[in-house]
Amino acid sequence: MSEQATLDQDKLEFAGFDRAVDEFTGDAPPTSQLSASLPQVLRQLRATSALRRGWDSHGGSPPDARAIRGAETLIRSLARVADLPKPHVNPLPGGVQFEWEQAGRYFEIELTGATTAQCYFEDREARQAAECVVRVGESLDAVIGYIRRVASLGPSGAA
Repeated sequence: MSEQATLDQDKLEFAGFDRAVDEFTGDAPPTSQLSASLPQVLRQLRATSALRRGWDSHGGSPPDARAIRGAETLIRSLARVADLPKPHVNPLPGGVQFEWEQAGRYFEIELTGATTAQCYFEDREARQAAECVVRVGESLDAVIGYIRRVASLGPSGAA
């Protein structure tokens, strides 16, 4: 199966992947930590929508409903990839953040709207850092690659 990983602007949902996903066939979900914990991650996302102004003790606004919807569609798409770990879910003033951290590597995705995600990757041992922006219609390959690097499943960390 070879599909494109993008955010569909009309539907505001992430769809498909531009690489074959070995463990994903038909409607059967892959076996991975992220796919197995998807219900928990979705509950955490929904819980952020109940936050009130000042939830962070600094007068921060609650996460925007569009950001929560964008985060939900993003995480559903990422759960279709067979080997991705579960992220930490954090509210942000006006948005939502997913983060992964392991063995000196860190990756975060911040959504403050439904159509754009800001990303940051750091590998302290290799002294590397990178930022990226994923917009509507763009591939999720970079995001998947950074998550795999944190999980030691990609370049400079092959398991």
